[in-house]
Amino acid sequence: MIGLYSKYENLYNRHNSQYGNKQIENIYYSDIARSFKNQTGPQIEAMITELRTKFEREYALIEDARLNYGDILMPTIKYYNEFLFLVPFISTSREEAEDEGKDVSSVATPSSQVLSTSELAPYSIATEKQLATVQIQTSESELQRAGNGGQLHSNLCNRNQQPKCIAILNRPGFINGLPRPRSSQDQRSGSSKNNGHQLEMLCELIRTELSTAPDCIYFDAKWRIIEILREAEKLAGEEHIAVEFAMTDADIKPALEEKPHVPYAPGQNLNPNGARRFYELMNDRRSVRAFKANCKPSIDILEYCIRSAGTSPSGAHTEPWTFCVIEDMKVKQAVREIVEREEHINYSTRMHAQWVTDLRPLQTNAIKPYLTDAPYLILIFKQTYGTTVDGRKKLHYYNEISTSIAAGILLCALQAAGLCSLVTTPLNCGPALRRLLDRPNNEKLLILLAVGYAADDCSVPDLKRKRLQDIMVKY
Repeated sequence: MIGLYSKYENLYNRHNSQYGNKQIENIYYSDIARSFKNQTGPQIEAMITELRTKFEREYALIEDARLNYGDILMPTIKYYNEFLFLVPFISTSREEAEDEGKDVSSVATPSSQVLSTSELAPYSIATEKQLATVQIQTSESELQRAGNGGQLHSNLCNRNQQPKCIAILNRPGFINGLPRPRSSQDQRSGSSKNNGHQLEMLCELIRTELSTAPDCIYFDAKWRIIEILREAEKLAGEEHIAVEFAMTDADIKPALEEKPHVPYAPGQNLNPNGARRFYELMNDRRSVRAFKANCKPSIDILEYCIRSAGTSPSGAHTEPWTFCVIEDMKVKQAVREIVEREEHINYSTRMHAQWVTDLRPLQTNAIKPYLTDAPYLILIFKQTYGTTVDGRKKLHYYNEISTSIAAGILLCALQAAGLCSLVTTPLNCGPALRRLLDRPNNEKLLILLAVGYAADDCSVPDLKRKRLQDIMVKY
């Protein structure tokens, strides 16, 4: 695919007379797609764009280390050498961006400074033994602090396994083998972008180095890194919440108003068999992927269900959730295009073969018709921080846990209302969907629900739930 892409110079050479002509580009991508079964032009374009972006970022890091520190980094992504034909055109992109006064931080270094193919070849075993090793820390708290703090912890453990990740460098000025910004001012201005690059490089390193490790270690490390990416990925201009809490103890005020407590009022008891009836109700709930497109429940029903979700407990009563209800077909179509574009990459290249294999019994794929067939989509965002009445930022403690509890209550309410639903966690779609819905920077996508009535010909997997003795332990 990369070889075919290299033949169409107008797709990457800014000096080509046909560069930027979308009609011609679509024709060429469609022509490339003919060489691959069940692939379309847009799918090929999405895959090439992702691979090229990863190459350009890694190339910039490798050149930075070589030119400024005299070190040679070993490429950690696949197809690195295959993309070296882009180097002269990356240089052109940088020069043009500088002439136009644009931000060039994401563009690689000039072609005159490019490494030779022999320099980029994998190191010998003897050389690799001289490299410092990074041990993988699988502690949940350590990884959470790494994500929330915008830093990568170099002290990682490997669960008594042979070290699998190789740190390219281990000396001052580098974090886990990646260049640290050269000044505190640069670090402040570009922290979001640098953190994103570091996390992506670490994820790629784990993808490569742990591919032959036991599945339990591979998937544990991979999914934890994905959680860090979801938490730490920030758009330009987004500040870290910790900056707002640099104040003296005398200035600290509670986010909630301080007032006397009130007497507890017991909740309504529906009937003596309420617990059993509720279990029977929820035991009938199934994930539905086929909806009646022309049968739309009243919006009032959804509003009461979301009101129920809003009663959920939350850390320090911050209520860190936003429920975006989509019923407009154009918006649902845009959501579907974003999700399917990423899912094609997930199923074809991004995710491990075990991930695809584990989904096979559920008969899922990259095509998501339910995103437009379902009368409603509910996108649930967690709020990482909020604002007090006097304009101060307030930290939302345990925002993901709190929002997840609210989502569970919402599912129960939808089931009680006679509606069907499907819970999805669109991988790598959060930033694009947030921009589509124009949500603020403090909101991160957590869950996407499709809601409606099941189609007449709807079928579901024949699954069995765990028994009570398998999920409960009495003491």
